[in-house]
Amino acid sequence: MWLGDQDQDCRNWSFEEEERGNGSELMGTMKMKFFPTFRDEGEVVASWGQAQLIKYLDGKVVLKGGSKEDRLAAHEWISLFWHEAVVREV
Repeated sequence: MWLGDQDQDCRNWSFEEEERGNGSELMGTMKMKFFPTFRDEGEVVASWGQAQLIKYLDGKVVLKGGSKEDRLAAHEWISLFWHEAVVREV
């Protein structure tokens, strides 16, 4: 017996009937399907030397890596071309 949508590919769990002992008793068991957690790795918007400006799906913007000069160049570019961005440094 399937619960929910009739299309088997659209479900995350199901009930399946199993026969027990003499065949007159049926027992439903629940099988869970676990999917790997989604990891937002971000998109590199721009880079200066080793410094990378990364934007995530939730809208956060992070500046990672690079020397002091690379980071200063990144901040200058952000102030000129992407002034509405709030950048977090890591």
